[in-house]
Amino acid sequence: MSLKPKRVDFDSTWATLMETVHCVVTLDYTPRQTWNDRFSDVYALCVAYPEPLSEKLYNSTKEFLQHHVKCLHKSVAGASVEELLKIYHRYWEQFSKGASYLNLLFGYLNTQFIKKQKYSEADLNYGGLGIEIAEQMLEIGEVLVECRFKSS
Repeated sequence: MSLKPKRVDFDSTWATLMETVHCVVTLDYTPRQTWNDRFSDVYALCVAYPEPLSEKLYNSTKEFLQHHVKCLHKSVAGASVEELLKIYHRYWEQFSKGASYLNLLFGYLNTQFIKKQKYSEADLNYGGLGIEIAEQMLEIGEVLVECRFKSS
């Protein structure tokens, strides 16, 4: 793998990455080589030439996760009273483990793009910029948790 920035076709790379993201959040099997290759894809998108695709990656991932959480919500909402707790527990286990794995997969995006976009505590408390906390970008694992609470 070359660390040199290069041209990247976002759509084809995202399609491949999205399959792995789906496997991660549902805790489906992902071969080790595929898992390792997706780290390279995240990196390639973040350092793409002539313009980094970090923001597009963030937005596409957030949109995918929002859709995933809506599907989970429908599944839980449609469960019978007897099955509700069992289904909710299973999805919660998947959800929490998947969020932590997803945060690892998107580690480069989190550290090199999102954390640079975040406002410091001083900016939020004393900046006088009229900044809303809701306007801040969240790390990918946090996005998944935020989607979970917004769908409830």
